[in-house]
Amino acid sequence: MSTLLDLQTELHEINEAVARAERTLSQYPDLPSVEATLRAIVQRRDRLQEQFVAVAQASGHDVCRYWIETTDPNPSVLDVTDVLGSFQKLFTAVYDAITNAPKQIASWGSEASAATKLGFAYTVPGSIGIVMIVDESSELIPDRKLDEAITGVFEMMSARRPEQVLDLSRRFGLATVRVAREWAAENAKAGFGVNVEWHRKDDARQRVRLQTPEIIQLESAIDRASNRQIEKFVGELVEVNVEERTFRMRLDLETVISGTYADVISPEKPARVPHRYAATMQVTRRILTQGTEDSVSYFLVRLDDPEE
Repeated sequence: MSTLLDLQTELHEINEAVARAERTLSQYPDLPSVEATLRAIVQRRDRLQEQFVAVAQASGHDVCRYWIETTDPNPSVLDVTDVLGSFQKLFTAVYDAITNAPKQIASWGSEASAATKLGFAYTVPGSIGIVMIVDESSELIPDRKLDEAITGVFEMMSARRPEQVLDLSRRFGLATVRVAREWAAENAKAGFGVNVEWHRKDDARQRVRLQTPEIIQLESAIDRASNRQIEKFVGELVEVNVEERTFRMRLDLETVISGTYADVISPEKPARVPHRYAATMQVTRRILTQGTEDSVSYFLVRLDDPEE
């Protein structure tokens, strides 16, 4: 039976043969023999790829096929390495959150890094395609957390709404969400799409395929994801704009907050300015901040005189 190394060598060679046959077909498109040769080589390549997955699984490896989809004939090497590197980081971050605990700041130990290390196997045809393998476990009982981790990675990559991102941040931590945004931003910047397949030892397969607009939606959803809660503040109301329905409140010598309101202040319910109040507000905090954008917004719900 062929070893993984033997199959890797054969796959490298047959991919070169496919490329040569494709070039020949482009030169002689009307020759049936050339087309038949290409078809036979491609069939042989497909059988080798299936055999590689089977041998890898039998020897204790999961197989990850990762295609970068792009219309750029000469994509930047830096862009390619950035997206692959951030995918590796995302896999490790999710695994670490499942194995240990969700984190606010990205940090994981050598055990998580070793368990999720993606090793290069061979390239595959397509825009930019590579096959990676991960050592499932040398123990009799496989590491099922790897299965949970790749499921979590695919969930993260497929999120489209801020509410989904918020739920994922609770399950896997803000550190993982930051890495997911890094992956999305790298792909969006380069204009890449992605097609990822994960083959497990039990022959099960998971897959996610995303076009560039969908990846941009993920990046946007992460940027808009926020927590909302009701909080109380005591301070001096120093400004009210009845036309814009905005306010400013000084909490102490150094802290002034501003926000909006609906009907808590009106001609029927006027507010005194300046005056000290106990203010009930709905506070919205973005789970991640980018650049200089405001990460917190305040909506005034109620004004009361403070308790003495």
